[in-house]
Amino acid sequence: MNASTPYRSIAALLALAAAIGTAWAATPGEADADVVAALGVRADVRAHARACEEAAGTLAWQYSWAEYFWESHNLEAFHAADTLFDALPPAAHQAMQARIDSDAQQRGLARRATSIISLGGSDAAACHDLATRLATHENRHDSFGPGVFEHLAAAYAQRQGGPDAVRREVQQQDMVIGCAKSQLNAGKHEFEPLLRSCKCLISAITSSATPAELDAYVKSVADASTDKAAIAANLQKQAWWTQKAIPKVKACRSAAQ
Repeated sequence: MNASTPYRSIAALLALAAAIGTAWAATPGEADADVVAALGVRADVRAHARACEEAAGTLAWQYSWAEYFWESHNLEAFHAADTLFDALPPAAHQAMQARIDSDAQQRGLARRATSIISLGGSDAAACHDLATRLATHENRHDSFGPGVFEHLAAAYAQRQGGPDAVRREVQQQDMVIGCAKSQLNAGKHEFEPLLRSCKCLISAITSSATPAELDAYVKSVADASTDKAAIAANLQKQAWWTQKAIPKVKACRSAAQ
């Protein structure tokens, strides 16, 4: 082994911790472990979802969507972890990938230890547990382990320029999720075309309104007591909607046909 290799590894870990910045005063090992935990749990969830999808028959579409919604609701942690991971130099990147793979494998082994039927893969009980875990919004951070989501979310907020910048990003992602769920409820299940259409429609809206206009729009839509017809009527009075958003929305719908 080259004598400089240990120092290069230490330097890579220090760079990882420095990238997180002062939002979280972590040691290199703690920063490193959080990235591994976040990307390890994601790899395990993706693998498990694919196994359940293959066994689900006509309900297979549910797993792709459940996985997408879960990842979207943990956006800050995954974006932070991906950014930090991608910034590593090649040797450190490869070493961390091995650790992520090992973490995901250990999570899979732990799950298999509790399943008699199919060793924790695609049996009905294991897939039901997965679907429940992915759909439980209140506990969506639990799989990461104590403090992992919070550490990475703090790092991401600092990188993005503060909590409000992250709020805007999460707001837009929540709007995409709302669009997708409305289409799913209407019986449309194809993942790629539906997601592409929703992203286009939501981008058409968010790129047309000011932050204040967008907040007012989101609040009106989220208010369950508000008359949806009244929302539509009010939108027709908004210049940002009629002059900017509608032409973009029509272009999205034309592209989807």
